[in-house]
Amino acid sequence: AISLTVSKTIFKEETKELRFNIQDLTNLNKASLFFFVGEAKGNLIINFNGIEIFNDKASGLKTITLPKGYLEETNILLFKASSPNFFGKNTYTLRDVKVREEFELTNTKEERTFVLSASETGDAELSFFAFCNQAPAGSRLRIFLNKEEIFNNVLGCVSSEKNVEIKE
Repeated sequence: AISLTVSKTIFKEETKELRFNIQDLTNLNKASLFFFVGEAKGNLIINFNGIEIFNDKASGLKTITLPKGYLEETNILLFKASSPNFFGKNTYTLRDVKVREEFELTNTKEERTFVLSASETGDAELSFFAFCNQAPAGSRLRIFLNKEEIFNNVLGCVSSEKNVEIKE
């Protein structure tokens, strides 16, 4: 966790720049900046990759969703205080500054291979358990045996055990 103080007077400005990396932009669902505001006077200004995303008074625990379209592998957050009245001083002290990344990971394709011995012949049954976290419209499951499709079905998002008969 990072703590920082930014301030501005008519003669002097103290800003802070934080950099963070995102390893997997493809599967990133959302990124959020959050922090706790200690001392606060004036407006807090936050620029994200050169774009102003916040310019307002802030207090308590603050969470700001970072615009997904502006996220890059390396990102820069610039924190500033707004201009004060003539001889005043605007300042912000922020504690526990963090960026939280949320990812959506999906297993779109998986291959499982198994080998039967020469003594294992005849009809068989393949059993598997289908599990999902969300309720999509449905996902297609295809099962091949010796490069021949033996099962092709759309599975709804209902966690259940499935069985496929395999005829010799």
